[in-house]
Amino acid sequence: MCAIFGFVAPKNQELLEKMAQSLRHRGPDDRGFWQSDECSLGLDRLAILDIKGGMQPCVKDTIVSVMNGEIYNFQALRIELESLGYAFSSNHSDAEVIPFAYKEWGLDFVDHLEGMFAIALWDSVLQNLILVSDPVGKKPCYYTLEKGDVYFASEIKALLHVKPNPSICEKALYAFLAKKTVASPYSIYEDILQVPPATMMIFHQGVLVNERRYWTPCFDGSLVFSSEDEYVKLITESLERSVKMRAQMDVEFGAFLSGGLDSSLVATLTAQHTSKQLETFTLVYEDSIEGKDDDERFAQIVAERIGAKRHIYRLGHEEVWSSLSKVLRAFDEPFSATISPYFLCSLVAQHVKVALCGDGADELFGSYFTHRNSAKLDEIKNYQLSNGLWRKKLNVFSDEELSMLFGKYISTPELFFGGAHAITQLHQTLEGEFCDQLPNQVLKYADRLSMAHSVEIRSPFLDRSFIELVGHIPSSLKIKEQEVKYILKKVALQFLPKELVFRPKEGFVLPIWRWMDSVWKDRIKETLKMSDINVDFGIQQAYVDSLVREWENGASHHAKIWSLVVLTIWNKERKYGYIRNA
Repeated sequence: MCAIFGFVAPKNQELLEKMAQSLRHRGPDDRGFWQSDECSLGLDRLAILDIKGGMQPCVKDTIVSVMNGEIYNFQALRIELESLGYAFSSNHSDAEVIPFAYKEWGLDFVDHLEGMFAIALWDSVLQNLILVSDPVGKKPCYYTLEKGDVYFASEIKALLHVKPNPSICEKALYAFLAKKTVASPYSIYEDILQVPPATMMIFHQGVLVNERRYWTPCFDGSLVFSSEDEYVKLITESLERSVKMRAQMDVEFGAFLSGGLDSSLVATLTAQHTSKQLETFTLVYEDSIEGKDDDERFAQIVAERIGAKRHIYRLGHEEVWSSLSKVLRAFDEPFSATISPYFLCSLVAQHVKVALCGDGADELFGSYFTHRNSAKLDEIKNYQLSNGLWRKKLNVFSDEELSMLFGKYISTPELFFGGAHAITQLHQTLEGEFCDQLPNQVLKYADRLSMAHSVEIRSPFLDRSFIELVGHIPSSLKIKEQEVKYILKKVALQFLPKELVFRPKEGFVLPIWRWMDSVWKDRIKETLKMSDINVDFGIQQAYVDSLVREWENGASHHAKIWSLVVLTIWNKERKYGYIRNA
């Protein structure tokens, strides 16, 4: 895991070093630069594999590359490439396969990679800069064009050394207020963009000359077996393979263990691939919270079954409030969804560099309200309302409310729906959210909040082969008779106690709403009273005041008000130049 950055522009050592320093938290172990008259590439390294010999950039004749992430099938690729005559210089670096793979397969090299990655590759013969994101969008890469030059980096903050005073992107601002996050290809800034998931971009002479999506998930439910046991067997084998691949590293590693189904299953399988006692990490709360108090008990049950060592982080409302500015610095954008991994990863960093987690299981097998509602709609014949349209009705701010908030007409797009493969409502929702909510919200907080503490998170459920398998499993086996993640629970019963498998899902969500109604109420009101978002973004203060009054009188405006609080705090950080002064 690393930070990558660079530019196709005249040499500028000072800029390269500033970009590197901005991203040091992503790679504190080492730093590498490569420069020519036309191109400069850099990397801050978090050393996980081939500690001594795995440094980047990787230079192979006319090809130079840097990568943030991991290539899990690098050993098989290395054997294949060596048989084709390529000579490797490292002992077992996964990054070294990239320039050789490009030499051998050209732009199709990405189809041979299994892993999570953001890659920048410079072809000095063609004078092309190639940026590539992994299939799901786990690893970020932002870019900007400036006076005929191209600049890129793992996080926005590094690009603010190139564009110190960027304009706010109104479309991105509306998207945040509607959906708690800014979705790729946009960023909160007008001229800074993000490479979308599963995308390859080619820049030549400062111009984006080619952009293609090389992979798309397929939720078609086409895999038909005669018994559920056959599905269970296939899922188990694929998941065990995925965990095994993600347990390859040269450093100590651990696993998140919330006490829920997904993390408990991953931790149990991970424990089989370490010769030492597995380190596990659990987040609990200082005050008693209904539905969350059992997390510690179930996590203990799993830890004892697998012989794991337990680490517990006890989080309180005061720490969360006082940390909001630091959390938002990690995103470089307003973000009002889950932030609890920030605190847990501060504990992880004290013990290991890498932790495996259960991210992706909900989006593949069905768990959220939208998934449950979709399964119910599948029981209704001739249902007419489009999938993307009814899901849009669940936005934090509707188009009508956004129009009142800004005092002008605003219309946001219907929610993304891939739609090319899915037939049932449930699969339409899963496919749409897999391409939108997963990378733009879940994987964003997983990456930014872990890397803020120099921790790498690996997600076995998001293995490309596993995703393709689960996409082909019928939706009727994902939510069956109102039982969410039905077929995954049958898999889990092979490894976990029934009591845990069928406990209600609690998730990684902080009790924000509860704190807003009690210990944070005065702070919330004061923050919005002193806010400058009305001046800076054209937000109507009278409408904000009305939302606060209605909330105090019992209206369920928590998500709206929280998003406005987040925007206020982030805007203060933005204006006072926290990034450029880092």
